[in-house]
Amino acid sequence: MPRVRAFATKDVLYNAVETSSPWTTHFRHMLPTPREWLKRPPQTGDGSKFKMVPLKDRIKWWNIVPGDQVKVVGDRSGTLREVAKVNKLSNRVWLKELPNNPRSGKISYHYSRCRLFMGEFEFAPKEEGANPQTQPVFAQRLGTTQPKWDPFHHRWAWQRFAVKLLPSVSHLRGQRIEIPWPKALIQKPNTPGAHDTPADVVSKVTYEFPAFSSRIEDPLPTPPSEMEYLLHVFNPQLGAAPFGESPPVERYLAKELCNPHGRAQKLKRFQAFQSYKTRLLEEYIRAELADRGGRSKGKCVEDARFKFKENMAKDMLAAKRVRTKNSERVRKMMRKKLKKDKKAIKQQKRLTALVLETGPNQAIPASLP
Repeated sequence: MPRVRAFATKDVLYNAVETSSPWTTHFRHMLPTPREWLKRPPQTGDGSKFKMVPLKDRIKWWNIVPGDQVKVVGDRSGTLREVAKVNKLSNRVWLKELPNNPRSGKISYHYSRCRLFMGEFEFAPKEEGANPQTQPVFAQRLGTTQPKWDPFHHRWAWQRFAVKLLPSVSHLRGQRIEIPWPKALIQKPNTPGAHDTPADVVSKVTYEFPAFSSRIEDPLPTPPSEMEYLLHVFNPQLGAAPFGESPPVERYLAKELCNPHGRAQKLKRFQAFQSYKTRLLEEYIRAELADRGGRSKGKCVEDARFKFKENMAKDMLAAKRVRTKNSERVRKMMRKKLKKDKKAIKQQKRLTALVLETGPNQAIPASLP
């Protein structure tokens, strides 16, 4: 049985289970959590706390997601509200705040208390001669299809249906009514500000390709000499530049501009070193197999590996000593030592030239001349 990975930190937990997206992309909320978090609710990023439910009581497939229109069971006003976010560890749903009640957006409700809004339907009047009444209809019981992974959108996809409506609609009784998922709002770009680059500046052509033939069989133009470049810089009135209007920068590079500490350069050096070690080990093995001396092939390979490791350790130690001798650290230590010696010599000179004033508390020992 594979070992189940638990949450490492609370930050990972918050990012995994509190979501405002309607799509299911992972099941991190089904991973085990520390037992003490069940007893003492952890604090979320916005300062609120929530009580976790045991692993067996958590909902794997959520059918009430952010963006849905729901009604809270037990709400006397019967207000239709929109889901803002969900917490999949506590099975709680947060709704958007009401216009006249800012505190309403900070209250969460259990998943089972939410009813999905199906629309408004006309019902026959209870009294004869009256007009038909329009009432909101909600889904009392839900059904789903088998979830499948969508590799294009990188999420799980399934359809949800309303199996039972409340209040019941006579002509829809016994049918499975599909409930569409909420549509994602397309964010419009903000108005460009003072720190944004205008579109005409972005689309402006600031570099032109070199004006020479790119065919392999054609010769490459020779770069101008230093004297030609200096003559053009100090005397531009003499004519066009000898190196063209748009010279290729790559032909004038004399130093590698890539960062030697970048990931690509480190990987390149690492791969070259690994290839060097592989070739060196093969040479050791060939040398041992050429002169077996009554040994088996396996023994020769073992001896070659031992000699290879010993020599590699010696080479690395020698290279480390060379780096230490030529490093900036040694030069810094020498500068500090010279500065310390100069300070000691200067202090000795001050003590030697020190003259004490004659006073009642000054006495020369009799033993001294």
